[in-house]
Amino acid sequence: MSINPFSLRNEVSAFSNCNYAEREMLVSTDETMCVYNQPYVTSPEIKMLVEGKPLRFLVDTGATRSCISLKQEKSDKFRESDCVIYATTASGKVISDKLSVPLQCIYDNQCFALPFALSEECPFNLLGRDALCKMKMMIVCDEESGVTCEAWRLLRESEDLYVYMWLLTESETLRNVAKGCMKEGSDFQSEGELHVTAHVSVGQDVPYEEVWSGDVTDQISCTEVYWDDKHCAGKIKLETGMCLFDVADSFPHVSLAKSPDIEWKDNGPFLKSCVESKSWQAHLEGCFYNPELKAWKQAVKPQTSLVLRSIRIIRDCQLPNTACQNRPIPQEIMSQIPQELWAKDRYDVGLIKNCPEVRITPKSNYRPHKPQYPVKRDALEGITPVFESLLERGIIIPCADSPVNTPIFPVKKIRDVGQPEEWRFVQDLQAVNAAVVARAPNVPNPYTILSQIPSDTTHFTSVDISNAFFSVPVHKNSQFWFAFTFKGKRYTFTRLCQGYCESPTLHENLLSLKLPKGVALLQYVDDLLLCAPSREVCLEATLKLLNHLAENGHKVNIKKVSIAEEQVTFLGHVISKNGKHISEKRISGVLRVPKPRNKKQMMAFLGMTSYCRTFIINYSEIERPLSQMIFDTKLSANQPITWTKEGEEEWDPPFSNLHFESE
Repeated sequence: MSINPFSLRNEVSAFSNCNYAEREMLVSTDETMCVYNQPYVTSPEIKMLVEGKPLRFLVDTGATRSCISLKQEKSDKFRESDCVIYATTASGKVISDKLSVPLQCIYDNQCFALPFALSEECPFNLLGRDALCKMKMMIVCDEESGVTCEAWRLLRESEDLYVYMWLLTESETLRNVAKGCMKEGSDFQSEGELHVTAHVSVGQDVPYEEVWSGDVTDQISCTEVYWDDKHCAGKIKLETGMCLFDVADSFPHVSLAKSPDIEWKDNGPFLKSCVESKSWQAHLEGCFYNPELKAWKQAVKPQTSLVLRSIRIIRDCQLPNTACQNRPIPQEIMSQIPQELWAKDRYDVGLIKNCPEVRITPKSNYRPHKPQYPVKRDALEGITPVFESLLERGIIIPCADSPVNTPIFPVKKIRDVGQPEEWRFVQDLQAVNAAVVARAPNVPNPYTILSQIPSDTTHFTSVDISNAFFSVPVHKNSQFWFAFTFKGKRYTFTRLCQGYCESPTLHENLLSLKLPKGVALLQYVDDLLLCAPSREVCLEATLKLLNHLAENGHKVNIKKVSIAEEQVTFLGHVISKNGKHISEKRISGVLRVPKPRNKKQMMAFLGMTSYCRTFIINYSEIERPLSQMIFDTKLSANQPITWTKEGEEEWDPPFSNLHFESE
């Protein structure tokens, strides 16, 4: 794949200020030249391990992307991706280089992955801004020693907060409205500071920033202003760029004013609660009052204005630990559980004891043989560690003579900012599923499961079984059904695969356990939930469950265990003794969906909202005109849809017609 140099602003600037011939001359010419350019000659160099090999890099703050010189290093040591990047040197020369797959880098106890430009033009290995930002490094210059290597160190122990925002070019009208709503002594946004926060990240969010930095002119309009004694914010309608809004527990808004005892970020949840409330009462013309929230709202004349995409970095931000982390397992439980229950790594797999081997029954003599389609090099390299681990454990074995073959397709896992890149080994088993006689499915509906929670439940334990399907063995005579091709060789699985039609049903039948009175055990494939009427009973039942899993050969991810908690997250629902509601993460995902353009996109959106339908007020009325646009017409998956008037009315970005409630 070739990338147009003029469509990627960041790539074009790669190696700027890098006139290679000139730099080489400065090092190798006469003494006068070297003395005159002493600060450059003493520019910092660092040593770093790349794929286990120590490399020396020249630090280059003018380079957008880091570079490995093929004049110094052998090209076969670094795996290339399918991408080509273009760069412009200081002399104006445009060069093209291959881009590597993300390479594992280690420097000063920091470990990260980074793609490098593999250059045949550059005489040095260069460490550009992409690596410097990941390493959070700084450099010090002074008159005597110039730029020194010793100056490089960790930038700071605390994290920087990156705030991606739209800056309003016109703000006087909204500021005047706020002054009329809030009392004297309130804090008002100063001129030029009005903005709409799109995304907040602890540390730089490189994938988001690549999209954010596009040459796009956005437009917004403010339709209503909401306020109470402490908050004042304008409700924003994003004409473009809606898919970029990604702030949890908030709503697109512009903060106008606040009382001195709260923070500006508190305006987001305030506006969200106002927009979702149904308790507004007409007061004066264009003005409404909400007795529940003790808040007011006033319609303002819609005025579409241009906004500028901006990034604000808040240095040394001391953030509270709000990550959703499970508490440590109580010692009275931990000391009574065999340690072999806990998965040692993400590839660790159990083997269920006394489990009958799975035999596959074909419908006919037909054996599907689908060729492996091309897979991108970085994706192939991403699943290689998974493949090698499963091969070492005997879950994957060579199988050169199987009449069946189905393609694999690596899927990149969604990870939070700062988390390492990870790929899932997925096999397309549709052809196999169509050729076998499947057992009657008995995997319950999530709604049915959640309705089984006893009304007197006060405490919960949630458990995630690690690599559940791989713990179920397949009979030797049936293993050939899962054959695939990897790097030109044929292999197959000796255990159940994800994607096989019977896997959920077969695994669902294997867990049978007698628990204390009043305790309910809910199972959805590999997710387990214990419901108990007290903490003591919950701990007793948890101990029985975990020991049962250990005795029967299961493996459990210790990081995904919550024991005797008053509130847990299960199947995307936040569950407590007071009821259940959709998690903020799932709601945020629904509200960020861009307007569908074709049938496939609309079906994906309706699938997301259908999962939450019991929590969306009047969902059937909202869904009907949207589904009619795709199901009442004979459209193929990628054909554009024609928006009807009714559909446009229900689709009011950002879905202000969707109101979530709790059960």
